[in-house]
Amino acid sequence: MAAGSASGGAHADPPPTLIQFERPMQIDGPPAAVAESTGLPKRGGTAEAHVEEVINSVLPPRIWEQRDGTSWIQYTSKAPASRADVTTLQGTLDQRLLHRQARESGICPVREELYRQTLDEVIRQVALEGPERGLLLHRVRNEALMTLDAYRALFEASVVFGVRKQLQAEEGVPAMEEEAERLREQTTALEAQVLAQRNRLAVLERRHRERHELDERSRKQELDFLAHQHKHLDAFLRGMPGGGR
Repeated sequence: MAAGSASGGAHADPPPTLIQFERPMQIDGPPAAVAESTGLPKRGGTAEAHVEEVINSVLPPRIWEQRDGTSWIQYTSKAPASRADVTTLQGTLDQRLLHRQARESGICPVREELYRQTLDEVIRQVALEGPERGLLLHRVRNEALMTLDAYRALFEASVVFGVRKQLQAEEGVPAMEEEAERLREQTTALEAQVLAQRNRLAVLERRHRERHELDERSRKQELDFLAHQHKHLDAFLRGMPGGGR
């Protein structure tokens, strides 16, 4: 996590960090009162005091209370960094990323915390060489953090919006399922009606066909009977006297 004034809660030791600190010193009074005070002691000459003031403003000392009730303060280290310190910082960062199982991509609070500590340590090293550059880098850091917070707020708002829309959609699912079931039942009923009408039509067509065939047979029989009667009548008339005339 980024360096800052610790809260007044009871801690056995401050949490480990990638920022270099001096040896802790015991102080009088509760940590909250010390953290709120503005008169931090300045050690050294004018130039050194200016550097110390810049360091303490951008990276405030850590203040905590031990379980035995004693209060401690730990200032950010004023020792300049060497090339070996930079190499060690890189190696320590890689080890802690691996040890704490930080994700390599996506949103990862662990990776964000360790990178923030690394940036604070870089700010400390730069501020020791040039306080103005340290202040400028600290401002860049704050701008980046504000941008990150804005993106985080936007992401959280979008998640809330998405969840709300999903809940609204899920609220309408039972009604839609009920409507779909009603339509399925209606479709089944209509299909049954269509089948019944088709069966009725088939019966009517069969009856019409049978009646037509019966009528055809009846007319044929009647015509045959009339033809037979005509034939006999004609023969009868021919057999009568004078019938051949």
